[in-house]
Amino acid sequence: MAKGKKDRPGFTALQKQLNSELKEEKFRKVYLLCGDQDYLRSQNRDRLKKALLGDGDKMNLCVFSGADTDISAVIEQAETLPFLADRMVIVLDGTGILSGSAKGGDSRGDQLAAYLDRAPETTHFVINEGQVDKRKKLYKAIEKAGFILPCGDLDDETIRRWAFSLFQKEKLNIRPETLADFLELTGSDMFNIQMEASKLCAYCYGRGEVTQRDIRAICSVHLQDRIFEMIDAIVAKRPERALEIYMELLERQTAPQPILALMQRQFNTLLQVRELMDKRMGDAEIASKTGMSPYFIRKRYMPTASRYGRQVLTAALEDCIQADQDYKSGLVTDRIAVEMVIVRQSRRKS
Repeated sequence: MAKGKKDRPGFTALQKQLNSELKEEKFRKVYLLCGDQDYLRSQNRDRLKKALLGDGDKMNLCVFSGADTDISAVIEQAETLPFLADRMVIVLDGTGILSGSAKGGDSRGDQLAAYLDRAPETTHFVINEGQVDKRKKLYKAIEKAGFILPCGDLDDETIRRWAFSLFQKEKLNIRPETLADFLELTGSDMFNIQMEASKLCAYCYGRGEVTQRDIRAICSVHLQDRIFEMIDAIVAKRPERALEIYMELLERQTAPQPILALMQRQFNTLLQVRELMDKRMGDAEIASKTGMSPYFIRKRYMPTASRYGRQVLTAALEDCIQADQDYKSGLVTDRIAVEMVIVRQSRRKS
């Protein structure tokens, strides 16, 4: 469901605050990285590990991932004192502990929330989750004892400046109008932008400038458009068409991870739109609630959401979340994770 925005600092301000605290070695007991931008969450997870471990080795780092993470084992590890170092670092990566989507998500989260106050001062937690429920006891406990960095969608100007920097690092110039065309093709997912920019930089190496012709020659079609077309085929029970689009994306060297992330985001948006439509809201009001363009709400999301019930969209969203957790826990490859969602949801009875 779409969530209202509160008067709180945005990502950029919070990122600066986090960077400042890490530089000054003002460490919190627990850090939560959440939101749709996997790229930002991954970057900050690695930055936190490096800062917290300091000169210590990985002997004082313990990583738990996947929906089957046992919180009792986490707590047992957290009780361990660091070896020849100042801190023990516990990373929880994609466990579903804050979404409640994974089995036992609520009870596991409550168990960890109750433990935070009595955890040793030398133990620090880094929790990396895409979807979080702010009503959970654990979320409220993290607000009290730690630092929350929501890595959601950035504003267009921030994305533009970041994308421009990717070309600058490779000593390539790209004109504003050319960069606009590039971002129109890639969409706003930072993993996808980085991947397409890397392909362009390699193609244009030594030439000094990226042109619109280069973009047309190298970059994939608008990934979000193709993902939306694939989702439409999934919910319309056309697995052959959905798999055909998926294989086409793989052939264009699009990695399965951003495909799954975008699928999850699109199903989430469709579900939000459906819920708001059920409340008799119009396109302008839905656009305001979701932070999206009224044009796309009216032309793309409302027609699709109106064709499928909340139950169908909810099941598809939960399946994406579970597939992501299965992949991160090593149960399946990222490619198989996407294929399982396509097949399961295409064959699911409405």
